[in-house]
Amino acid sequence: MAVLPDWTNVSRSIEGAEQCGATLGVSVIAPGGARFSHDGTRRCVAASTVKIPIMTELFRQVDAGGQSLDALHALLEGEKASGSGVLGNLHTGYP
Repeated sequence: MAVLPDWTNVSRSIEGAEQCGATLGVSVIAPGGARFSHDGTRRCVAASTVKIPIMTELFRQVDAGGQSLDALHALLEGEKASGSGVLGNLHTGYP
């Protein structure tokens, strides 16, 4: 039988953040498939948090030899997303 993760520290972190006035929705799936949720169906604006899974995937590709952190990427118009970040103000391609 698989050992279930101990979510105590996750719960304590959530509780501490909420005591400071934060509003959280958390959903976690452990490598073994066990799930934890605290207001996990809460809808939130992702904002800059989307950078975390993007960077995670980039680093996985670098580790696998498929990408290099030294590689340059020309920004295409279709790759821009609406939002309040700086990306919308960048020009397409390289100077």
